[in-house]
Amino acid sequence: MVLWAIARVWEIRVKKDKIKYEKKFLILPSLFISFFLWQLISLTYTNNCRNGLNIIFSRLSLIIVPLLFISRGQKIIRDSGLLLKLFALSTTFNVIFCFLLALVKSLYIQNGDLLFNPHPPEEYWMNYFYGYYLSGVLHPSYLAIFVSLSVFIALESYLDNNMSRNKKIFWACTGLILLTSIYFLSSKAGFLAIICSLPIYFVIRFKYRNKLILTTLSICLLVFAIYSIIKTNERIEIVLEQVNSGSFSKKIAQDSRILIWKSSINVIKKNPVFGVGVGDVRDQLIDYSAIN
Repeated sequence: MVLWAIARVWEIRVKKDKIKYEKKFLILPSLFISFFLWQLISLTYTNNCRNGLNIIFSRLSLIIVPLLFISRGQKIIRDSGLLLKLFALSTTFNVIFCFLLALVKSLYIQNGDLLFNPHPPEEYWMNYFYGYYLSGVLHPSYLAIFVSLSVFIALESYLDNNMSRNKKIFWACTGLILLTSIYFLSSKAGFLAIICSLPIYFVIRFKYRNKLILTTLSICLLVFAIYSIIKTNERIEIVLEQVNSGSFSKKIAQDSRILIWKSSINVIKKNPVFGVGVGDVRDQLIDYSAIN
């Protein structure tokens, strides 16, 4: 972000690049900046100012990135499609690296023989090709978000009529690798995003085609196929078993997110207008969670 900002200033000052604002690119950055400024103002009445400052500095990207997007350089405007493809390819390379790393961790030599064991010794019930063991330094849900976005970039590239046959094959393979990785990342958010987004994408993409009935049937079959595959995932199997046995609702009620949401409602009721200040949020949530 720092290099991006320096390059943008250099373009404006040295290359005399004219700053052009488009209304559609002002809405989202304005919301982010408003959110950041609101948190900054809340420092004036927060009790835990130190914690508030830490949160503010950790969220500086909420104001820096939108400012850069408001004043996009000509190269970004011209090569936005290329940048998206680079993002998708980088995500794909990262996924392939994660699989290769999982493979290396699973191989070991014993008595001169090369053995394959994907189960970590500290958590023998887990798998190097599964969940957070596969995603490495990133949380599986975060990586699944990047992968989901990259899937649609790969689809757009594959459906581009200007693409050559070899490039179409390449993007089709890239999309399959990305879709496969979502299964192994085993992120419920990733599964939900793909199941909900893919049908919507195809409806929007092919809504002007004449073969609407055929497209609808294809989408239904696609959703059914994806759901059938996802059902075989171990984590989803556990969730479905809990739903069938009736224990899922009890587990949800004990989930930390539910406790946080319930506590946040109480905090909002007590401080409906100005809130408690960005530095006191965690303290207030902990206090109400202890009461509950």
